[in-house]
Amino acid sequence: MTLCGYTSITEWVATMRSYPFYAIVSGFRPYDVPGVGTFYDFMNLVMSRVPKEGRGLSRRKRKTDEKDKPKHSGIIKRLAHRLLSGMKLPLRFSDASIIKEIYEAVFVAYSQELGLIDENHLIISGDGSKLPTWASPYGKKICECKGRCDCIRKLLDKEAEWGWDSYRKQWVYGYAYYELVTQDRQLPVVIHLATVNRHDSVMSVYTMEEAKDHQFSIKYASFDSASDAYDIYQLGIKHWDVGLVIPLNETNKGNYNHSPPVAITEDGAPICQAGLTMANWGFCKDRCRIKWRCPVVALKRYKDYDCPFFDSCTDSQYGRVIFTKPKWDYRIHTPVPRNSKLWRSLDNGRSASERSNKRKKYDFLLLQTKTSGRKFWFFRVMLASMCQHVDEWYREQNKAAA
Repeated sequence: MTLCGYTSITEWVATMRSYPFYAIVSGFRPYDVPGVGTFYDFMNLVMSRVPKEGRGLSRRKRKTDEKDKPKHSGIIKRLAHRLLSGMKLPLRFSDASIIKEIYEAVFVAYSQELGLIDENHLIISGDGSKLPTWASPYGKKICECKGRCDCIRKLLDKEAEWGWDSYRKQWVYGYAYYELVTQDRQLPVVIHLATVNRHDSVMSVYTMEEAKDHQFSIKYASFDSASDAYDIYQLGIKHWDVGLVIPLNETNKGNYNHSPPVAITEDGAPICQAGLTMANWGFCKDRCRIKWRCPVVALKRYKDYDCPFFDSCTDSQYGRVIFTKPKWDYRIHTPVPRNSKLWRSLDNGRSASERSNKRKKYDFLLLQTKTSGRKFWFFRVMLASMCQHVDEWYREQNKAAA
């Protein structure tokens, strides 16, 4: 159905009953095509082990300053602490369903057998995408009132939530999925679905942990700046044993430009305009950085020093403050050196996830699919991912025949 470009199960059943060819290639006898309800029963069966997520009551749009930020402060730190302590992640966001077992055992395994997925040195790219559900966020009227009213409405998709789509710069009511894709052939390896307000950094942790549980041998993983968090780098080094390639978040990019500029000694100590070594004011553990203060203000031995730049350097009575990074900072000094040839190559390969998302949404018509409900959306995402593998098998077969 998905390969032929049908999004409606009703239309697909009618097509199979009208054209025996489609029934035969689908594995049915032309005179014994199942009804529409049977397909939904099958979807419910293979998705039977998906735990429910969402309260089904909260439909609040978050404030403007809350856009595209983790809903719960410090959640990445708590997840990292949980994993580094040897515990498992909570199952409420996982997709432990039969359809995933089928996908891994049939499609991913066969792609590995054909050599399309490197089993020993896997290079993957991770990214998320938003899926607007077909159900209305306002629900359906069940009263007999005419016009607007405050009566209770029936929600047709109780698990959907509001979330901000940073790519299209708009609010989306529905779900989001995150996938790990091979960089060379854009084949999805692991897929995770959650509500649309789930941040990409949280979903990247869940998806990488699932890949580790399935014993995928990942050598390098490339994510976007949404996953630029110290705890994710720590998980990559100490837990996943993966070389992470993540560009720095540009939110505080201006803080790297010091005006007026300062010099740095070989030991990493900044030198102020007056030629004095700035005072070391301790290590900030939460931000992994060293704090330096103006020596004239912070140190008693310079209390009688007449600094010629005191008034022009800063207008704060606390004195000028500069932060530096230690040499062992695993965010700045990553296992794959930043801006190296390998780092740039892996970072450019991150577009594999975007191309994979494009194939699902436009080639396999996810955006035209009229469905609602978390499990039905996940089923459609899995169907599109299966089709990506089938297309690659067909392409590889034609290469061998040529």
